[in-house]
Amino acid sequence: MGNAKNGTKDNFEIKVGEQVRWISQASGGYAEKQGQVLALIPPGVDASQFLPADVMKSHIKFQNKSTNERALVRVMAGKNKDIPHYYAARVSALEKMD
Repeated sequence: MGNAKNGTKDNFEIKVGEQVRWISQASGGYAEKQGQVLALIPPGVDASQFLPADVMKSHIKFQNKSTNERALVRVMAGKNKDIPHYYAARVSALEKMD
């Protein structure tokens, strides 16, 4: 995914509102996630401040702070894709979708 450039991915073009995808790792497995970028989060900044006010805790899928530049991404989950889950994915792992 992405274009290799000096050992990193060329993702500087990721912007709020764009659709992105990335490979997520959890519980020993890998899964592709897709969603919309809601905010870009600098290293050390608490990502929870960018969440909508009415979000259920069980729908938040990230740690509040990180040393990485991240993007807050809304991923629609559930059988009918009607449940928003929120991830703070590393910008370096994101690929813009066409």
